[in-house]
Amino acid sequence: MPVSESSRPVAKQKVKKGVKRKAVADVVELGDAKYRTVHEVVVSVGCPAPFESFDAAEPEFGGLLTKILHKRGYVHPTPIQAQAWPVVLQGRDLVAIAKAGSGKTCGFLLPALARLQHKVLREPTRHDEPAKPSILIMAPTRELTLQIAADAKKFAKVAHARIATLYGGVSKEEQVTELKDGADLVIATPGRLMDFSEGSIEKGRRPLIAFSSVTYLVLDEADRMLDMGFGPDMKRIVAKCPPTGEREQGYGASGPRAGTARQTLFFTATWPEDVQKTAASMTSKDAAQVRIAQGAIGDKLTANSDVAQVVYVMQQKDKFIKLVHLLDKELGRGETAIVFVKAQKTCELLEAKLYDTKEDSKFGTWCRGIHAGKEQWEREDNLTTFRRITSGKDITIGRRGILVATDVAARGLDIPGVAIVVVYDFSGGNTSPAAGAEAYVHRIGRTGRAGKTGKAFTFFTPQDAAGAEKFIKLLEHAKQDIPSELHSLAKASKPSEIIISPAASDVAANSEPSGWVQRLDRRLELGLAFPVTSTRAAKRARQKVDKLAEEVKPAQTANEQVRTVKKPTTPAKAVDDDGKPKKKCKHKRHRQMAQAAKAGAETVKSDEPRVKKTRHKRARLALKKAKEGSEASEPRTEAKPKPDGDDAQTQKDKKKKKVNGNR
Repeated sequence: MPVSESSRPVAKQKVKKGVKRKAVADVVELGDAKYRTVHEVVVSVGCPAPFESFDAAEPEFGGLLTKILHKRGYVHPTPIQAQAWPVVLQGRDLVAIAKAGSGKTCGFLLPALARLQHKVLREPTRHDEPAKPSILIMAPTRELTLQIAADAKKFAKVAHARIATLYGGVSKEEQVTELKDGADLVIATPGRLMDFSEGSIEKGRRPLIAFSSVTYLVLDEADRMLDMGFGPDMKRIVAKCPPTGEREQGYGASGPRAGTARQTLFFTATWPEDVQKTAASMTSKDAAQVRIAQGAIGDKLTANSDVAQVVYVMQQKDKFIKLVHLLDKELGRGETAIVFVKAQKTCELLEAKLYDTKEDSKFGTWCRGIHAGKEQWEREDNLTTFRRITSGKDITIGRRGILVATDVAARGLDIPGVAIVVVYDFSGGNTSPAAGAEAYVHRIGRTGRAGKTGKAFTFFTPQDAAGAEKFIKLLEHAKQDIPSELHSLAKASKPSEIIISPAASDVAANSEPSGWVQRLDRRLELGLAFPVTSTRAAKRARQKVDKLAEEVKPAQTANEQVRTVKKPTTPAKAVDDDGKPKKKCKHKRHRQMAQAAKAGAETVKSDEPRVKKTRHKRARLALKKAKEGSEASEPRTEAKPKPDGDDAQTQKDKKKKKVNGNR
C-alpha cells in the first residue's frame, strides 16, 4: 500500500528511532567554544555554530540522508563537516583550509544533495543542446575526481541526481553520453571540462556543457590545481558562471531567492599568498573562512599528529636495502603500504624490484605502481586491487599489498586502513626546498585517516638538505622525534658568513675600498650574512678577500701603519670630432692601420698576395725562408751568371754521378 503524504514523516521517524538512540549515546556535545578549541577550529567573524551530531543537521538534510550516514558507519561529523555544513546551508561562500583525510568531500557534497532533493527535476537535455548542470565540482587529478564521484553516488539516489564524471586519459564516448542524458551534478578535471565546454568548429563538434546554470561551484584541492598550472582554466570557467550575490541567493539557502546567484566553496590544504589571492578573486566579500588544524597557525604547513613519523638519514645508495628491510619488519600479513617516489623511472624500477612471483598466494606480496605515464585503465585496476587488499576483501586473504606511486596519489586517495607510508624520495616532484615539506604533508596524509592511527617512514639524504630546516619545523609541531643527523644537515645547509681577515678590515677602514668590499660592508652593517650556498663557494670568497689584502701597499707613518689599495688606471676614452666616444673596431688590421696613422707613419697596402696557411712541410719551409729573406737588412745580391762551356758540362757530369750513386 503506498504511503500517503501525511504519513510519510511518521514513517521516517519510525525507521530512524533505533538509530537515534545509538547516535545520542555515542556523541557528547561540547558547545560552540569548547568544540572549536578541542578540534583546533578557527573561524571568521559571524560563523554559525557547528553541527556536532547528525541529529543537529537532520532538519536541513532530511531523514533519508541521515539514515544513509548512520547505515554506512558514520558516528558523528568531522570538524570540517560540522563547521562547513551550517555555513553552506546559509548560502554563504566558504573558504576552508583543512588537512588531508579530514572529510572535506562530504563537507561540500551533502549540502548540495540536500538542496537538490527539494528541487524540481529537470527533463533530460535535448541532444542538440549542451548540458546545463547546477552543481559543478572541479578537482586536479583523475584519481580525486573518481573518488568524489564514488562518494556522490552513495547519496545520489536520495536526491535523484544525475551525475557526470569528466576526466582525461580515457575515451570520451561514455562521458559524452552522460552529458547528453542531462547532468545535475558534474565532477571534472579542468582540462577535460574546458575541452567539452569549447567544442571544435574545425571538427564540427558543438559545446557539450554550458556553465550558465551553475549556482553551486566547488573548487577542491584548489592549491594543487594552481601548482599544476590550471589557474587560467579555473578563472575562465568561473567567469562563465553566474556572478556571486547575497547569501540569500546562494544554492544552499532555503528561501525563495535561493539558487539565483553563484555560491562558491574553495577548499585547500595549504594557504600561501598566491592561493589567498585566488580565493579572494573567486569568492564574495561575505565569504566565511574556516581553518581546521592545518590552518590554525596561519599560512604555515602542519603535519598530521595522528601519524607516527620516523626519519632515517642515509645515503642515496642505501635507500633500497633499507626499504626492503623496513617492509619485511613493519608490514604484516593482510596490510598495505604506499611508497612515494619522485620520478616515473624510479616508480617503474621499484615496482620491478619488489615484484613477488608468489603474489597470488596468501604468503605473497602484491606490488604495482601508478604514475602519470600509465594508462588510465591500468591505474584504476591497480587502485581497485589495492583497495580490496586494504579493506580485507581480497580474493587471496593474507597477502600484503604495496603501491609505488608518484605525487599523483598524494591527494584524493581516500583509502582508510593503509598501515604505513614510506617517503622514498623526500624532495617530491619539485626542486624547490619548500616543495619537499609540502609534498610530505600530503603524502603521510594517506595513512591515519578517518580517526585511525598510522605510521610514516622518511628516507632523508644529504641531497635533500635544502629542505631540512622546514622539515624540522613540521616534525616539531607534530611532536615527533628528530634525529641529530637531521639537525646537522639543516645547520650545514644554512648560508655561511664570510669572516674578514684583519688586513682586509684595515683596508676597508683606512682606504677607499673596491665595490665588492663596499657591498660586503653594507651587508654586515645591516646584520646580513653574505650568502654562500656551499663550502667551495665560501672558500673562493675567502680567497678573494685574502687576495685583496695582498694588494695593499704598506706605508710607514709616525704613529701607525697606513695601507692603501692599488687602483687600476683606466686609459682615457678616444672621442671623435663631435665629442662622442669612438667605437672600437673588431678587425685587427684596421686597428693597426689606425695606430700607424696616429703615429704619423705611412700606411701602404702590400702588393704581394697573401699566402694562405698550409699543412705541407715544404710549403711552410719555403714560406719561412721567403719571410726571412724579406726581413734581412742585407742588400739583395745580383744573381750569378749561368755557367757556360766546360763549367756547364762539369756540372752536368756531377749531377749524373749523384743520380747514379742514389740508384
